[in-house]
Amino acid sequence: MNTTSPTSRYAKFLSQFSFGVEKPQQDVGNGTRPERVNNVRWTGNVGYVELGSVSGCVARIELVRNDTTCSSFRVDIISRVNGKLDSLTFEFNDILDPKDRVDNRPEQNGFHAWSSSAGSAGVKEYDWYIAKPSPKNLKHYVATVNEYLTMWRGSDLS
Repeated sequence: MNTTSPTSRYAKFLSQFSFGVEKPQQDVGNGTRPERVNNVRWTGNVGYVELGSVSGCVARIELVRNDTTCSSFRVDIISRVNGKLDSLTFEFNDILDPKDRVDNRPEQNGFHAWSSSAGSAGVKEYDWYIAKPSPKNLKHYVATVNEYLTMWRGSDLS
C-alpha cells in the first residue's frame, strides 16, 4: 500500500482527494498550524486511515462504484475490538457545489466519475464525467470527509 498516492486504475482520480486526520493546532514558532498525522493508504479503490491507537479505530474509505460510474465515497469507522461503529456516505452531488466548476456545461449535470474506454496501454481509468469540480470545490469535499474522520480520532492524537 502506498501512503502518498494510490497505485491502481483509480490512481489519478483518487490523487485529487487528500483524506487524513490532523492534530489540533500546535505552536510552530510565531504561529499555529494543524499537523497532518495519518493519510489514507490506498489499495485499489479502497483506502484506510489510522484514527488513533487509544481509540483503536481505523476508517475504511471506499470509492462507491456502479458498473462504470462512481458517485460517492463511503466511510466506515471500524474498531479493532468492537467491529463497525459507524458508516457515512459522502455523495458528490450533496457536497460539491454545482456552480463551482471548471467546465462550461449546464449546471443541471451532477458530479460523478466514470471509467474511460482506455487509458495508457488500454487500461481503463476514472475521471470526472461532464461536470468537473473546481479545486476549491474539491477542497470543500475533502474538508467535509476529514472533519468526520477527525471526530473519530483517538485522544492520543491531541
